[in-house]
Amino acid sequence: MIDWITARVPVRAASQLKTGEITSCDPDGVLDWAIAKRINTRGSHATTVSVRRFGDSVLEFAGSPAKYLQGHNAFGSDDLVGLGTAMITRACRRLGIELLESEIDDIRAGRYNLLRVDVNYSFATRSRANALAWIEQAAMVGSVKRRGRARLQGSSSAMWGEKSRHWKLKAYSKGAEITAPKHKLPMSFPSRDQMNAWCDDKLRIEVELKARYLRKLGLDQASSWSSGTALGLFQEHLGRLQLGGKLVVNPAGVESLPYRLRPTHSLWFQGANLRQLMSDATYYRHRTELMRRGINIGVPPRQEATTIPLSQYIVSPCIDVPAWAVGAGLYFDPGKDGKELDEGWSSLSVRQGYGVTSTLVKNEPAPAHQSAVERTVDSQTARAEYELDNALEHAA
Repeated sequence: MIDWITARVPVRAASQLKTGEITSCDPDGVLDWAIAKRINTRGSHATTVSVRRFGDSVLEFAGSPAKYLQGHNAFGSDDLVGLGTAMITRACRRLGIELLESEIDDIRAGRYNLLRVDVNYSFATRSRANALAWIEQAAMVGSVKRRGRARLQGSSSAMWGEKSRHWKLKAYSKGAEITAPKHKLPMSFPSRDQMNAWCDDKLRIEVELKARYLRKLGLDQASSWSSGTALGLFQEHLGRLQLGGKLVVNPAGVESLPYRLRPTHSLWFQGANLRQLMSDATYYRHRTELMRRGINIGVPPRQEATTIPLSQYIVSPCIDVPAWAVGAGLYFDPGKDGKELDEGWSSLSVRQGYGVTSTLVKNEPAPAHQSAVERTVDSQTARAEYELDNALEHAA
């Protein structure tokens, strides 16, 4: 799925976006550089896309189209052009940015520049513990040519090529991410429990493609992306991850053990001689506690298929969207929903040319038109509600 897009789009009315600037001056007060601040436009379930202006005729849009359009990024579409069209035009509408008909046509055709694209897919591991164990083991033994080993970020993610200016690879537990305070789904989210359950065992692997690498591949224009581009790029870069060793598959119920007992259980399950690794007091204390839970570490475990190659876990990505998600409106299909979204935008203000304003009318009846003053007031009110993003990239 396409999880992130940073795009610069020619928009003649870009100067309508007033956000203020961040400037840098030398000791004498001479301006070195100035860059427009970002402004956020809200989408589904309070998710946002940031927008900033470059000069008077270019806007930069950055965000997750999946989150913006469907409220989450557990799964989503591979249609970059369709997602980009919906994300960009919706953001313009909510910020009161007027578009020419020709500009809308260019956006739908993908005639704009890409500065970053993230592509990711999820893999089922049967439990969150297995996903976390895969990440830890892959970080230790997995490597990518010219990028070396991964750097663990906490206990639930690993990254290869973190400082690369071209592309990097990241693996993390989707179950751990979606239950973290920063990413937790709101209580009002439809099918929240089903979404959390679906994500719980998922290993998410992500490829981040940066501007200079997209130019090298000839994929720096959205129009260069076809329906199979995202999956093809993902498989190619995932194939560069060299993995060795095996992963111990944790049996069901391990997650319910107290943290102090999990290492003991893991070592026993792998066949280690605990009497040689632990003091007598610790061994008998842990044995007693585990016996109460039906686990006897005094005898060898009954192991059938307790280990599998690390590479086996990342063979079949979960590409299909769950049926319950489609029925709950949790999947944005650019081919279907994008058309319906377009038809609902009958009041979108479109500039036909210099100083001439008309209304783009679709098949559905248009609501009452706003006056120019009403549109201006609405736009200013909306902007006042949006939180500025201060983490700006430095403009060279």
